[in-house]
Amino acid sequence: MATEQEPAVQMTLHRFRKEAGSPQSRSLEDLPGSSEAFFLDVRPADEFAAGHLPEARSIPIEELPERLGELPRHKIIIAYCRGPFCTMADEAVQLLKANGFDAVRLEESYLDYKLVNNETWKS
Repeated sequence: MATEQEPAVQMTLHRFRKEAGSPQSRSLEDLPGSSEAFFLDVRPADEFAAGHLPEARSIPIEELPERLGELPRHKIIIAYCRGPFCTMADEAVQLLKANGFDAVRLEESYLDYKLVNNETWKS
């Protein structure tokens, strides 16, 4: 059932991102090194604690507006959440760009990274 509905969901998400003026995204294969990027995990803290990208920082989306001062302005911020059907990273990037940060959304999720690299990162 989910597979049958995936094209419709993708079209809806594409339309949402276009109408919202959503920013560009990056794929796992296109990620810059940690000296150039800051990985921002905007999922709830318990999901971050269960596993996250290496060197990622947890700032749940609902806390982000109050915690912008904790973010570097000299690096590109790569925000991620639960994957391509999650819009928390879109929301984060829109907020970051509105506040002068260079930010993009990661297309994949931590679980995608884990599958590709066969690694688990916990704090």
